[in-house]
Amino acid sequence: MKLSQVGAHWHLGTARLGITVIKVHPIERLRSVARASGIPQDMLLEETATALASFADDPAGLLTACRRMLSRKPESGALVWLAARMISSPDPRQEAWLAVEESENDGLGRRVGRAIESELHVATVGWPESVGAALARRGDLSFHLIDRTGQGWRRVERLEDRGVTASDVDAPWMASAVAGSDLLLLEAVAAGPGEALVPVASVPAAAVARAFDVTVWLVVPTGVVLPDRMWQGLVGRYEADRPATQLDFEVLPLSLVDQVVGPARTVSPADIAQLTSCPVTPELFR
Repeated sequence: MKLSQVGAHWHLGTARLGITVIKVHPIERLRSVARASGIPQDMLLEETATALASFADDPAGLLTACRRMLSRKPESGALVWLAARMISSPDPRQEAWLAVEESENDGLGRRVGRAIESELHVATVGWPESVGAALARRGDLSFHLIDRTGQGWRRVERLEDRGVTASDVDAPWMASAVAGSDLLLLEAVAAGPGEALVPVASVPAAAVARAFDVTVWLVVPTGVVLPDRMWQGLVGRYEADRPATQLDFEVLPLSLVDQVVGPARTVSPADIAQLTSCPVTPELFR
């Protein structure tokens, strides 16, 4: 999607987020996106690209806007990737368009959907939004959704309405659900060498999988994998942002992962750096 198209979709996108925006200052538009919660990552990337594009002709303003956005969404590797690409490009507006288009067309769901063998029992922590639709279309898989929010039953109901076998698993039964599965599928919101930021409850789930010889896949959408310096900046700010007991995400050691599935290819955890295309721009974290 080109930025002209993204701009045309601004009112539609913000309506889906419950935001009304009419000829507001670019900073106010950015604040509207930053304040919204529960946004799917692909929509968040698109809306942020639209807002940041307003600063494309003002390098200092663009950097400030990027920093402000990342301070409000400190867990998002994809937003770091977008911001780093824009501030290091001679044409930030064009770079934003390219990033959105690359994210929209990454084909990760199709890759994961094809890669999982038939008739498997798959455990997930919550529901992996980047590949969930492709998994649900398979029809031959059954799912254990480890419920970290108390709302997992809603997703299970929607899956069952589509004829998909699924169960909502509360924390006390997490270990038995993972141990009885063939595959634990986790999705990262950010990742770097040796570690990934994943939904809370993923680390104990992965530890159980390791103990019971259950395969663990980590799914990394476009832009999520960062170079070490950028990863350290992201995770350091995220963990400093609020008490550990209030965090929605936690750091997963990649030693608990068997393979990392990216949009273009699957790699071993040791080779995750091959999946990054993010420029090193430490000024984003100053």
